[in-house]
Parts: sequence; C-alpha cells; structure tokens
Amino acid sequence: MYEKLFTPLKIGNCEIPNRLAVTAMVTNYCNEEGEVRGFATEQYIAYHEAKAKGGWGLIITEDYAVNPHAMGYKYVAGLWNDEQIE
Repeated sequence: MYEKLFTPLKIGNCEIPNRLAVTAMVTNYCNEEGEVRGFATEQYIAYHEAKAKGGWGLIITEDYAVNPHAMGYKYVAGLWNDEQIE
C-alpha cells in the first residue's frame, strides 16, 4: 500500500527524494522590530534545517513578506531587500 512513499518523484526539473511533504506552519521565529524587521533568526533557520535533516522530501516554508507593509502576521520572514536573501 505504501510502496511508492519512499521513491523519488520528479516535478518539472526538480527531483524530490521521496513523497513525504510537510506543509507550512506559522512559527513566529523572525524579527519584527525596526530595521531588522523580516529577518530570519537563528531559531527560524535551525527549525527549517531540522525539517530538511528529518527526511522530508518536500518542505513548504511559511509566508514571506514582499515589502514591510505586506506582513500578514508578526515575525514573518521578508524578501524585500537584498540583505534578507541570505
């Protein structure tokens, strides 16, 4: 019944190592105040690294704000300036 669960799956040009997926979850692990607003914290990075090391084939991350006024909730990661990319 589960024979394909741990087999690779190709989506476009991307090969996923297995068919296990974890959906986005709101962690509130990013900075919310002032100049550092929207930056990923070490806790946020470690959270996603742990999921990746845990064997998930596909990880859907949580929301990312595209500008400082587009945050749906506090402590969301942002991608509105180059410093946030790393």
